[in-house]
Amino acid sequence: MKCLRPIAVLLLVVTPALAHSPKEKKPASAGQDSIEKILIAKEKLNWDALKKKDVNAISAFYAEDFLSVGYGATGVVRATKPEMIRAVALTDVSSYTLNDFKLVRLDEDCAVLTYRAEGKYPIFATSVWVKRHGKWLTAFYQATGKRLQLEVRPT
Repeated sequence: MKCLRPIAVLLLVVTPALAHSPKEKKPASAGQDSIEKILIAKEKLNWDALKKKDVNAISAFYAEDFLSVGYGATGVVRATKPEMIRAVALTDVSSYTLNDFKLVRLDEDCAVLTYRAEGKYPIFATSVWVKRHGKWLTAFYQATGKRLQLEVRPT
């Protein structure tokens, strides 16, 4: 929980900056580069499991206190791990690409990974990864549509 306290502020401040940051990448330390590769690989495996609707594999990626925020059919949706696992059957990610990964390391056991997912519904995504008992798990996931349009209906 120590890691999750600053997440709301971090997402409000860092994520927009990362989305608009210059393309050149600063050199990373060997440890940072290694963790970045590990977490990107895990994120890709998670999406592959989602495509296959493999709830056991997806469940293994999420921390028990996992929380997600995104847009659903009813607007903004907040979901726990069990709710996300149940939603897998309703999710269609038959075709997608992941790109533009950026990692912010908060400490040895916590990192924020942002990226873009291109497909039927293009999104900017943010995953907060925590290392617990030697295993990296997703504690928080947030997705934002690339182009949000509010529909104004006459009353």
